[in-house]
Amino acid sequence: MAATLTDHTIVELISPHGERVRLSGAKGGDELGAWLDVSGPDGLGHVDIDDIFDAAARQWGETKVGETMNHAELDLPLFILGSSPDDFRRRREHFKTIVRRHELGWLVTYSNAVGWRWVGVKLGELKPLVPFDPRITRGAKFEMTLIVEAPLAREADYADSWDNETGTGKGSLSLYPGPEWDAWPQFVIQGPGEVTLSYAGNKIIHPAANAGEQILVNTDEARPTVRSSTGRNLWPLMKGQKYRKPIPAGKVTTVQIEVKGGSRETQVYARCAWRHEGLL
Repeated sequence: MAATLTDHTIVELISPHGERVRLSGAKGGDELGAWLDVSGPDGLGHVDIDDIFDAAARQWGETKVGETMNHAELDLPLFILGSSPDDFRRRREHFKTIVRRHELGWLVTYSNAVGWRWVGVKLGELKPLVPFDPRITRGAKFEMTLIVEAPLAREADYADSWDNETGTGKGSLSLYPGPEWDAWPQFVIQGPGEVTLSYAGNKIIHPAANAGEQILVNTDEARPTVRSSTGRNLWPLMKGQKYRKPIPAGKVTTVQIEVKGGSRETQVYARCAWRHEGLL
């Protein structure tokens, strides 16, 4: 279903190199450039999730055993306007450089209801809307399709930190992934010391960090990482340990911290992503 947007709803494209183009929302009086058409974008308010079912012999119906989420496609009807035919051509060609087929850009939205959210996007297609009259001088309508490889929308991460200022080597921090989806947190451990993190059924002893050294820990089950700021790959030193459970959705989770061989310089920084089904 297409969304009806007002001046209070901001939609922006951000190029892979950081250039921003506002498609909806107040532009400060500049009516030229690219605008979302009044028909509104399609696909901003939801994601498509396919349920997985299992059927057993002599069973009435099927049992739902999980879900799968593929890529998403967002349709944005656009109107590009220039002050002259030459200006229109320049704007049209420049707009093609904002979203690329093989580089990741961003579609960002703001609404009063949910605040700022964003997804990473690549170009699917940008074509003139039918009927298209090539005699048009300084404006034309287009349809842009954006490919969203990871369709869940993001907002600002939830973060917390702990430092060993008391010198006890024990403490905690809290993480909350929002109400909708579990999260696999990231940690940054600043040495010195051997840090153990315990939460949600996980208890992991990390390789000892040197004074001033930082260790990045990505707990994502698909891309687990344990790497030092000095470039050392510490994954072989984990001795088979792995984070097997995420931070559960809708629940504030306490991460217990223990340090051996630490000092008052030892710190742990943590963050987890907030993900949502839809940008609006």
